[in-house]
Amino acid sequence: MFALVFAFIIVFSPGNEGRAGVYENTHNLGYSFIYSIAQVGRFTMLWIESIPLLLSSVLYYKMNNTLNTQYCVFRNSFYMS
Repeated sequence: MFALVFAFIIVFSPGNEGRAGVYENTHNLGYSFIYSIAQVGRFTMLWIESIPLLLSSVLYYKMNNTLNTQYCVFRNSFYMS
């Protein structure tokens, strides 16, 4: 119910028609779908290549190896062998 109410507010807000006139292909579903997928891919690659993610992955790998070898409780807990 909330989604329908807020979708109604967004679709019928007064500024939408003005913003739609600025961009090309505003009512082209194929164009919107393809460029949405492209944006998802672009932002996913930016996220994957981020330094904090790479650093935390290396730290996780080292922590997992240490806990795996020292404590039998953690041998099957971190899903890495």
